[in-house]
Amino acid sequence: MTQRVAAFARKPYWNPPDPSWVVRRWPDLTGYCFATLFFWLSLTPSLLPRPWIMQGLLGGITGIAGYGVGSLISTLVRSVARRRGWSFSEHLRKRSWQFIPVVLLVVSVSVVVWGARTQRELQLLMGQNQSSTWNAGIIIGLSLGTFSWRR
Repeated sequence: MTQRVAAFARKPYWNPPDPSWVVRRWPDLTGYCFATLFFWLSLTPSLLPRPWIMQGLLGGITGIAGYGVGSLISTLVRSVARRRGWSFSEHLRKRSWQFIPVVLLVVSVSVVVWGARTQRELQLLMGQNQSSTWNAGIIIGLSLGTFSWRR
């Protein structure tokens, strides 16, 4: 198990066996960045407070849409780069895969806490019962579950 983790740490991305491949099966880093950005946008305040279950489902669905947009952009950039003979250094790819997910996770937790706080303030202004502090964790779990659900 430790050898697999060490191997993944050395090379946390996947190269397709043939350079002509456009569609990849390995997760796309640009797709994850856009999915996270769309998730963050789903947490912005609305005119009416959203219950935690609706917010979690909405976050997962918008994350799926963001992943699609990011993957499309990534595919187009890879296609143009391949035609022009450009390549990205292995060091840059490795460091991006090691650094960006950690930053996205840290910022996502703070954005979810901020979103939960604004929802509680909005509920107070609307005269509704305030939601629990634990709803932020439930929202993250439900959003990740919705995002990763497969049939």
